[in-house]
Amino acid sequence: MVDRHAPQRNGAHRALVVSAVNPYPTDAGKKVVLAGLLAHLADRLGPDNVHYGLVGRPEDAPGTFPVRLHPLRRPSTREQLRSVVTRVPTGRSSLQEALLRGQAVAAGVRAVVDEVDPDLVVLDTVRFAQYLPEVPARPGRRVVCYLDDLFSERYAGMLAARRRFADVRIEPLGPDFRRLIVSYGFMEAPNLPKALGLCRRLGLKFDIMATSFFLGRRSVVPSAQSGMPLWQDKVFIFLMRNAANPTDFYKIPPGRVVELGTQVTV
Repeated sequence: MVDRHAPQRNGAHRALVVSAVNPYPTDAGKKVVLAGLLAHLADRLGPDNVHYGLVGRPEDAPGTFPVRLHPLRRPSTREQLRSVVTRVPTGRSSLQEALLRGQAVAAGVRAVVDEVDPDLVVLDTVRFAQYLPEVPARPGRRVVCYLDDLFSERYAGMLAARRRFADVRIEPLGPDFRRLIVSYGFMEAPNLPKALGLCRRLGLKFDIMATSFFLGRRSVVPSAQSGMPLWQDKVFIFLMRNAANPTDFYKIPPGRVVELGTQVTV
């Protein structure tokens, strides 16, 4: 570990990564990618020449970090609420962009860019690509927007093969019961009727129009005693109500669905 306040080398190439995720400990896929990126840059440029702008609460900033750390203040609750209300319904921003949109973040990004004068700037997904105007162009400077949703494109061939040979397993639970396990990758569109059709090759006989599908449905209501502010409860409920219908998502025949509901407070 190096002191995050250590002086930087003069004349060396410098890199700046801006994110709202602390990569350490590396206990999630996103963290593994960011930690690997920092390790690569530190190996190429030296840890004193790699800078990490971490958006969050200043009191949560780690005391030690493998590269130079720049804590940036996250938007206030008022700024988040205003951005969500004014930008998400009109389609100008996604929810993730709106929650990270604020004057404090813009000023912090501009300040750290002016201080570091990096040759390479990596913005973590479209959430921070909205701050591209805060990174002035200059000769020799490269600005990269890291899109983790596109990271899986390298597995396109593997996923295509997976679609041709679906991962379907049948486990006997007794003389009259079977457990069917259908696995999909996160880039695949589930299609249960198609997967069930493949089960005929495995010896499972059934008529899909004589089959009942039981789905769970949760009704979410706000609660003043919950951990989140009430306005965040209402935003979450609004988004959940606009989520995809499970019947349509799994392509289940609507006339064969039985829904079982529960009520959950947030």
